[in-house]
Amino acid sequence: MSEEATFYADPRHLRGWFEAAGYGDRAVYATGPALDADAEVVRQVNLWAKAKEVALNVSRINGRCAYLVTRREPPAAVIAAKEADYAGRVEERMLALLQTAAERTLPCPSYAEMADALNMRDRQAARYAFMRLVKIGLIRVNEAGARRVVTIVKSGASTAAVAA
Repeated sequence: MSEEATFYADPRHLRGWFEAAGYGDRAVYATGPALDADAEVVRQVNLWAKAKEVALNVSRINGRCAYLVTRREPPAAVIAAKEADYAGRVEERMLALLQTAAERTLPCPSYAEMADALNMRDRQAARYAFMRLVKIGLIRVNEAGARRVVTIVKSGASTAAVAA
């Protein structure tokens, strides 16, 4: 009788996923009958879990155990600290613009509209600031229809979806 092996994700790829993942994104970090606590990937996800950055789950996929890691939303204190880092900067004004659109159930403004409203040099500058808000976890983005739908993490408010 042969013993089934456990397969692990490449630690570099998993760290890359972690850096790029939005809140709620999920990845399989191992498959097999059991985890080896000394495996580099297992140690890494356990550190993230201890820091409450991820949730760990086990699921069955095609009859095998799949060990899953899911990005968690940051606690309110972390969100407040990140907001404080951007006080007085264009990201703070952009967040306020998006919050207003969400409260009024308006669609997310385009990059050009944001650049114009915030007196930025061009749509690329607006895109850069927008992507910073996504990366630091102050907003979540879902592409839906002709425009993206933005959810403000702190308030839970979302911009309106526009049909394609």
